Amino acid sequence: MSISTYDDALTSDGLTKISGGEITVTKSYEGIEGSYVEIEGGVVNITARDDGINAASDDKSIVEHIIISGGKVYVDASGDGIDSNGTILISGGETYVAGPTSNMDCSVDSERGTVINGGYFFAVGSLGMVETPAQNSEQYVVSFARSQSIAAGTNISLTDESSNAIMTFQTPKTCQSIIISCPELELGKTYRIYGGDSNLCEFTISQIITTVGSSGGIGNPGGNAPGGPGGVRPGGGMGPGRW
Repeated sequence: MSISTYDDALTSDGLTKISGGEITVTKSYEGIEGSYVEIEGGVVNITARDDGINAASDDKSIVEHIIISGGKVYVDASGDGIDSNGTILISGGETYVAGPTSNMDCSVDSERGTVINGGYFFAVGSLGMVETPAQNSEQYVVSFARSQSIAAGTNISLTDESSNAIMTFQTPKTCQSIIISCPELELGKTYRIYGGDSNLCEFTISQIITTVGSSGGIGNPGGNAPGGPGGVRPGGGMGPGRW
């Protein structure tokens, strides 16, 4: 399925659920929207002028959520990359987010917290409103930020201390913040983040959320994991790769 629209590409008043296939949104205002958005399989490629994936509702009794438990998801958004008025849970699959360059939005935005329990997650964006995942995540997360921009087209890599690449993402736009989580991150182990051939930072995992670099603009919304599937890893060889 290939969609090009001036409005929202896929939207529902209730649950928007993707469990397979290939969906490419080449142009949209918001890419995927619903009170609840759940992605458990398939390949989803989103380009949006505003939010890439958005969980929102006018019903005040609803606690919105976004759950990514499988598949391969790529978001290129000028607004928030992944935005929930409730919660966000990442528990499997591969998720790559190229967030905004403006400081009024961020790559991941949730009112009640983002929890990462599994899968491969790589998000880049601006520095102004960075939100780090919650401390009750089950998988280790590193949040790196710096005041100097990283140029568009730069290959950003997470490596072990021997410089063996674990994940690589080529940012399509300038960025100042990087959030990475993957099963290879281990307590007490040392890792590096490279921008091209430049060593941007070296860090040792000491807790669930490790923050490195500039502290300005980095926040932690806290929050608990949303309901729905948790800890689900996709089948079919969805190992880490390069988008």
